[in-house]
Amino acid sequence: MKFSILSLFLFISFTSVAQPKVDTKTIKDNFPEENFYVVTDKTDLVISIKENKLEIKSTINVDLLFLSENAPMYSRRSIYYYDETEEISNATAASYLSLGNGKYKKVEVDKMYTHKPVKNGVFYDDFKELYFDFPGLKEGSLATMSYQVKDKDPHFIDPYFFANNSPSKDMEYSVTFPKDVRLKYVMKGDTSNIKFSTKESKGITTYTWSVSNQRSFDKEREEGNYRRYAPHVIVYIEWYKINNDTVRVLGSPDQLYSWYSTHIAGLIKTPEKAVKVLADSLTLGLTSEKDKIKAIYYWVQENIKYIAFEYGLGGFIPRDADLVRSRRYGDCKDKSSLLYSLLKAAGIPSYFTWIGTREIPYSYSELATPAANNHMILAVLIDNEWVFLDGTSSYLPLGYPSGFIQEKEALIGITLDSFVVVKVPAIDHEKNFKSDSVSVTIEGESIVGKGFSKYGGLWRNSVCNAFYNVAEKDKEKELKRLLSIGNNKCRIDSIMYAGLDGYIDSLSFDYSISVPDYAKKVEKKLFVNLNLRKTLQDDEVVIEKRKTEERFNFKYVIEDKAVLIVPKEYKVLKVPENSSYQGTDFGYEITYKSSEGKVLMQKRIYFNQLTKGVEQFVDWNKMVEKITDSYSQVVVVEQI
Repeated sequence: MKFSILSLFLFISFTSVAQPKVDTKTIKDNFPEENFYVVTDKTDLVISIKENKLEIKSTINVDLLFLSENAPMYSRRSIYYYDETEEISNATAASYLSLGNGKYKKVEVDKMYTHKPVKNGVFYDDFKELYFDFPGLKEGSLATMSYQVKDKDPHFIDPYFFANNSPSKDMEYSVTFPKDVRLKYVMKGDTSNIKFSTKESKGITTYTWSVSNQRSFDKEREEGNYRRYAPHVIVYIEWYKINNDTVRVLGSPDQLYSWYSTHIAGLIKTPEKAVKVLADSLTLGLTSEKDKIKAIYYWVQENIKYIAFEYGLGGFIPRDADLVRSRRYGDCKDKSSLLYSLLKAAGIPSYFTWIGTREIPYSYSELATPAANNHMILAVLIDNEWVFLDGTSSYLPLGYPSGFIQEKEALIGITLDSFVVVKVPAIDHEKNFKSDSVSVTIEGESIVGKGFSKYGGLWRNSVCNAFYNVAEKDKEKELKRLLSIGNNKCRIDSIMYAGLDGYIDSLSFDYSISVPDYAKKVEKKLFVNLNLRKTLQDDEVVIEKRKTEERFNFKYVIEDKAVLIVPKEYKVLKVPENSSYQGTDFGYEITYKSSEGKVLMQKRIYFNQLTKGVEQFVDWNKMVEKITDSYSQVVVVEQI
């Protein structure tokens, strides 16, 4: 990996952390599978008022013990921060190399580097990395690091997570603040083991949270549910006083919106002439408000390239609509700005909207801070119902929210002084469908015939996005892979499709199919499995390994239909029994019917929720076991 080194820090002494004392053998015996162990993870946050200014500074100390011969693989350590809102200082680190008999040789880190790491999808961001390598690490080595972080904006104080990727002995987070600062906090995740204490002295208050012998939370991170389950504390400043003047920061949705509205105040204006001309051209000949919204919304999706920006408050403030129009690129806020201005030019009111994606488990009522949202969209009222426009999506028809904001709270700015909080609905599972219909006959031991597949709603959107970056020369190969059924010898030919781009509600495919060696012949009998797609086969949750719920992009329905046209020289000897399962918000049904030389198999699978809860895993596995068993059942025809 190539680094662009922007600055180099030289350290000639190490005094901030003493050599930790640990029982290495006991720790290794208790955690034989771990590569390292966190001995100490401590953050002290101090909020003070100095020279009539608010100062927010954290001191972080971390001690590590390396337990395996893989220690050198973990020598690189990084401190990530946002340069516009955070300042890193006094960074020091050292290795303690075991000499045996509990003695160590101290080797200081003498070089640290700062660079701008590559961050997928983010452009012109102020995200920085301070990194270094612990020298000489091997099994049994200790390592220590210490640094300070100064928060430049009181709206942004990082949460503290009592959760590492490895077990931790002692974790502690303290916050010290004077009486002229009103501090509040929220605890999330499983905080049952977290101890809390308060200390007050001479107008100074210290909150301390701590935990000992904390387990690893690597699994929760791997499963995408880290913020939902990992115990953490989020502190925020409600207000502070300087010279008897009260400065309000955060503390309620009203206060949060009061701050957010300052970010959009400059955009609430008459659209620029070029924006007005564009809006007129897009809505020319259209009479209904809904059609005008569609024309503008789809144009922004198609013509403004999504590039994320994270640069100080530039990561929060939308850019001017005409600038976005002329550049033809922007992030979620910029696309919302252009959408707002185009709709305003067309005489249609719309509203800037702040929302958190589904990976963020906070509501505005419990945590009215920037931590509650990471995305901006636009809201419009159509027939007295809120409709959400996400310009960052592609091929997303009007009326469908993007999958990652379903069932999330949206903070909709009505005026600069008023707002409403509305929950984004999840799209009904019947609208997000995938259906396959095939009609086949038997030729030797092969099946041949015609197929028709259709995708609707967010499932259609998902397929279209998957093909968005596929080169034209590769599209046919990828389509065949998508439509392939039966076995790995399946051949798909003569594909015709409609709806792979654009903004219609469904995507469809017509194709010819042949699957060699699919029918099995034994003497005069042929055995044919009409479950050409074995959806959910062996899809059990490994309950012993999975700790948290599974999340899905959308609710859905899958419908398969297969018709076997029986050759005239054969008769139907046996069809499988029908099978079904009704779980909690999920289930399936498979039915068979034989008549007039045909066997019809119909299958319907539905999933009517966005998450599969841990308490549902047993029920889910029962369904999977039953449907997997049903997939082994075959139609038997016999030669007359």
